[in-house]
Amino acid sequence: MKIFLFDDHELFARSIQLALHPTFPELEIYTQAHDSLAVVQKGKPEIILMDIHLNHKNGLDEGRLILEHFPKQKMIFLSGYDPIEYIESAKKMGAKGFLSKNGSLEELIHSIQLVDQGHTCFPNYQPSLDPLTDREKQILQLSAQGLSQQAIADQLGIGRRTVASHIQHILEKLQVGSTISAVMKGIELGLIRINI
Repeated sequence: MKIFLFDDHELFARSIQLALHPTFPELEIYTQAHDSLAVVQKGKPEIILMDIHLNHKNGLDEGRLILEHFPKQKMIFLSGYDPIEYIESAKKMGAKGFLSKNGSLEELIHSIQLVDQGHTCFPNYQPSLDPLTDREKQILQLSAQGLSQQAIADQLGIGRRTVASHIQHILEKLQVGSTISAVMKGIELGLIRINI
């Protein structure tokens, strides 16, 4: 079985390659900013392991592009943490699994075997929070960038009171008491992204 691993952490990628070699000797790693679609098109792997956070690229976007061109491709996303938003995105685009990098080697091997057999492997969770609307995510993202309520209102062309109302709904849905806490939780859940 040919497996491609896209991960910009070379030490992690090589460790996985060595650890999985007895079970999956045809595992190839790609740690640089490759054109992943071209690599897949040329190599035709049975399974792709795709890190969510690549150095200069977003693994979810890369995975979505590959699945748009190859809808039957079996893909498992890997992440150091597993926000609900990321898991849902992976499911919607047609990925077959989502695994935490903090899991065991046995879990990874078992998940690859399950996906190879036509099954899926996603974390079990119960969504306990009401989803934010697109507008609420937009306002939370702008809040994360340090904009005041008035600056957000000006940028979006809406009233300041409307922004305040949206923020109140965000706090209630995320079950937090301040905008800063909402931003922190939004990052943790993958609702917003902070570019560093």
